Amino acid sequence: MRRLTTAVLLTLTMSGCNSCNSQQPVTDDVPEKRGKRRKGRKAKAKAKAQPTYPPKDTVTTVIYKANDTTMVWLETRSGTFSGNPDRSYWLKDGIALPEFAGYRYFSADGSDYLSTTAPSGEGVQTFTALMATETSPPPGYSWEVDPAPNGFHRTFVKPASGRMQRLGMYKQPPSKPVWMEATRPEKRGEASPPLTRNSGWKARGDLAEGYQNALPEGAKPLEAKDLDAQAVTKLKAELKALRDSAITVHLAKTVNLDADESLETFACITGGMGAPCVIIDQVGEERRVYSANMAYPGKDADAAAEAPLFFSTETGHYAMFSPKGSVNEKGQGVITVVRFNGNAFVTDAVY
Repeated sequence: MRRLTTAVLLTLTMSGCNSCNSQQPVTDDVPEKRGKRRKGRKAKAKAKAQPTYPPKDTVTTVIYKANDTTMVWLETRSGTFSGNPDRSYWLKDGIALPEFAGYRYFSADGSDYLSTTAPSGEGVQTFTALMATETSPPPGYSWEVDPAPNGFHRTFVKPASGRMQRLGMYKQPPSKPVWMEATRPEKRGEASPPLTRNSGWKARGDLAEGYQNALPEGAKPLEAKDLDAQAVTKLKAELKALRDSAITVHLAKTVNLDADESLETFACITGGMGAPCVIIDQVGEERRVYSANMAYPGKDADAAAEAPLFFSTETGHYAMFSPKGSVNEKGQGVITVVRFNGNAFVTDAVY
């Protein structure tokens, strides 16, 4: 047999497989033997195939206590969140956690927003009340606590589809989890699809300087009016409660960004922690504050001259900002676009 001279070690990344195998070097073995080996591996993999479960319209949520802290995992979000269990709420379509003098609402569809309005309505329960209930995981889901050599407890949740997700490592064993199912919210308003680089944007000559802060070809400007002084005062007080800091408003406009009958407020601000711009949407009795990760105008002379622009196309309503020199690490011009996806306002970076 030919002597082996090389071996290649496959290094798995943290987001890769749960097991690790070494790649075998190529030899001059008889082809039939290699074929049998591959066939055997396929048969073995088939035998280990995981069971499948029918798709569900709900989103699984897990609430538990670890290290004297109440934690929550939402299937459509990465990581875990924590909050005062007496001020943290379970809602039929998500959860609400305290944030300064207001609340951050996490929707079952994966979006979130801030509001000074406390949770209310049918089915609303505090985490404190939920922790006293007995529940079972939905089909295909599981919970695992693995003692680590250092005495801590590695905690995992296994969704019906997908690999095991690590929730944390805790000094004290976590409590028995409470399993809940959140309903995805119904669509409202008119959703605007994402835009691409082929939507008619113009470069500033050399693309290394970024795209022009101008409407794409064929777009029509949306009417945007300045917020009156009384409304600006109300806005500053509202954002101060949500950010726990004095607020400076650099720009505040009323504009229709979700193509419905009402207007939203688009504001760029400084003060406290959070995105530089926000969209305030009135939904029933609740004022929702969505983040817009868009560089705010007014920080310097150049930015003040290039304020966000509002426009419509045949497919939707948008806000955009493309400051001079806005490029990514590859030297591509970047346009920041805010749009409504049918449930929440989202920010896209268009390259």
